Amino acid sequence: IESVHRHKNVQFEQGRKKDVVFGIKFAGTTKQLVLNATNRKTLVRMFGSNVKRWKEQKVSLYVDTRVKYQGKLTNGIRIKEAKDNG
Repeated sequence: IESVHRHKNVQFEQGRKKDVVFGIKFAGTTKQLVLNATNRKTLVRMFGSNVKRWKEQKVSLYVDTRVKYQGKLTNGIRIKEAKDNG
């Protein structure tokens, strides 16, 4: 994780709004991964609730084919511990 960004007053599709949303940027990329509740909780469990400590941590991303979104199953990006974290 190269950096963690805090976004305020974010509006998603269909008008859904969130006061605060976190995104993480990985080294060598330009886009951020906006954290949903599941991925945010995974990072808190792995590295603690202080998002400043997430910087420079290594994680692995994978596709979960059983994510429910708007009542339907779809693919979603999930975070897990990197194999070389310890």
